[in-house]
Amino acid sequence: MCCLLAYLDSPISLEHLLYKPEHSLIVQSYQPREMISGVINADGFGVGWYHNQKDTDPFFYKNTLPIWNDINLPSLSRYVESKCVLAYVRSATPGQAIALKLELYCSSMILLTMAMCFTDWGKGLLSK
Repeated sequence: MCCLLAYLDSPISLEHLLYKPEHSLIVQSYQPREMISGVINADGFGVGWYHNQKDTDPFFYKNTLPIWNDINLPSLSRYVESKCVLAYVRSATPGQAIALKLELYCSSMILLTMAMCFTDWGKGLLSK
């Protein structure tokens, strides 16, 4: 199971969004409350945001490490503020009945994430 965070409101620091809430995205990565399979979300993360004053493409930061293991994110998150943020932590635990892939994509002025679900992969398009 992957966890998402979406924020659209007054400018706020990434630190406040990612670290401060009681059940923050950081906490949900190592102590998820509603995870059905697996134990943690340790297969990477991503954070994307739009600049507050400039009309530019969104910025993003991704890593294949667990979010709690990234040494740059805590200091980066103290300096970045945005009114539009999208973030995720990923779990790709082997043995799940449904394989999930969650990524952060940026194309021009668009920032999005997609959850893709594949069931019976070998019986689908590949077998035709």
